[in-house]
This record gives sequence, structure tokens and C-alpha cells, in this order.
Amino acid sequence: MKEMKRIISMLVILTVLAGSIAGCGKKETVADNGEVTGQEADGGEQPAKGDSDNELSNSLKQKYAGTESDKYEYANPVYNVERDHAFVFENAGTRYQEDETFYEDISVYIDSNFINPIVPEMEYDADKQTLTISPSDPALKYMDEESAGTAKDWGNAPKYWIVQHNDFATGEPLKKPIVTLFTVKAELAAPTVTFDTDERGYARLSWKPVSGASGYKIYEMSESAEYGISLESPYLIGETADTSFTKFPNVEEETADTALEETGIVL
Repeated sequence: MKEMKRIISMLVILTVLAGSIAGCGKKETVADNGEVTGQEADGGEQPAKGDSDNELSNSLKQKYAGTESDKYEYANPVYNVERDHAFVFENAGTRYQEDETFYEDISVYIDSNFINPIVPEMEYDADKQTLTISPSDPALKYMDEESAGTAKDWGNAPKYWIVQHNDFATGEPLKKPIVTLFTVKAELAAPTVTFDTDERGYARLSWKPVSGASGYKIYEMSESAEYGISLESPYLIGETADTSFTKFPNVEEETADTALEETGIVL
């Protein structure tokens, strides 16, 4: 397990996503206005201290500016939560005592277009009138992970979006659904990967060395405009101790474009 923690895993889709193994969890509280309160996750790299919550929220809104931003209200993002982190929503009311409709009221997605939902665990506390959302089956789990299929963690997506569609107390649709972006803490920094071709014309992925990493794994999976990222397990296509990779399947006599098409890589 310790050796796995020093391996950077890279997932090749539209861009290259990365994930690594992390530890235990901590709860934070989300108020009824969508803002998260409580302690930040320990050990993760936090945003610059000079950035206020309002600046972070405004930055997020600017990133998704345009017609889509008019449809949603963006709460303050939450960075570097533990892999088994639980979000607690307060003031959930008493409606869930009779009708457990919380899966209609709130969803978790792994893309900003809200195409790919994942199914978390949800628990209602009637005494405290709180709704707790915690991870279930990991999203984008790697096929060779020792804990695949058993771990209760958020998984390996680079970002997650919690979307509250309805008012918890009444069940009425919100005029603007409340979106909370969060990221999961990783032990090792994700590398920035670039694509080019080598002297033979074969596809090549390159990145700068990651401090603390003893190796790199490259995965591939499918993505489409209609269905987004496939939630099936990423397929391991190779691993290396170097900072570049060219050994894609069936590339010995193929051009770079053909190699990318065969492996399902889209850049």
C-alpha cells in the first residue's frame, strides 16, 4: 500500500486527469444557504490566504460565466477534503421523516455540465434535522486499485459538484439550484501533461517530474458529447518511471493519429 501512495495515476480523456491515495475523513457543515462551515481538511494545499471566500466564489462564477451561470447559484468552493469526507446540510426540516426524497433534492456530479452523476450515501437525522452526504462506491476507480469496489471514498475525479435542486424543508424547486464545487485531497500533486509526437511520429505524453513519485500509471477511458465521461473503470494501458510515455497499444506500425484513435484518447 505504501508503494501505491508513491505512484501517480494518470487518466487520459479529453485532457489528462490524475489521482492518488489519501487518508481519513472529517465532517464539514453546509448551511441552508449553500455555504460550507467548519474546519478545512488537514494536510491539503489550501487556496492562498489572501483570497477571501467572496473572491473564491466570484472567481468560480467568472469561470462559468455566460448563460449557464444565470441558471445556478454558486456557493463557496471547498478544496482538499479527505477521500471519505462527509458533507452535513443543516435545516433539512422534517419532510424526510415521511418521504425520503433526498436523492431528488440533491445530486453529486463529476463534470461541470452535470451530465455524469454519482450516487453517494445520504442519511437523514430527524433529531438534528440534518442531511449527511458521504461517498459510496468510488468514482472513476482504477481497476488495479487494491481497494476497488470496497472503499468508501469519493474516487479519482479531479473535481466534484454538489447540486441542490429543491428546498430541503418544502421540496419545492429552487429558483436557482445551489452548486458547491469540491476537490479531494491527494498525497501527490497532479502533473500537467502535454501531447506531441516523437521522432518516429508516434503519440507521446510528457510531464515534469512530481516530487515524491516513484512511478506513473497511464489510464484511458471513453468520453462523448452526449454522455460525458464514462463511469466504467479506467483501463490501465501502461506505466513508467520516466516523465514521458509512448507505448500505447498497437502503435509499432501506426501513425500518432491512428494510435490515439485506437486507444480512445482525444485531445
